[in-house]
Amino acid sequence: MNTRHNNRYMRGVLLLALLSILCMTGRASAQTYDLAKDFSIAGNPNGAWQYGQTPTRGGVFSPFTIGGLDAFYGVAYWYNGGHPQVT
Repeated sequence: MNTRHNNRYMRGVLLLALLSILCMTGRASAQTYDLAKDFSIAGNPNGAWQYGQTPTRGGVFSPFTIGGLDAFYGVAYWYNGGHPQVT
């Protein structure tokens, strides 16, 4: 009788462990980002994206504050005014 009780106990512990593992591993889904689809001139940042510049590599990031739409080309953009500097 003692062996029968131990077997039931072990099956219960095993079932509980299995259920715990299944609950913890839940279904994971990868996040997908699409720069073209997520772009917006309504707000910066917009979701995962933030448009801006740094004065040097590893420098302080400054987000662009002016968003617009080029009337001739129909291209949306973000900038801080003036001319961009590329080094």
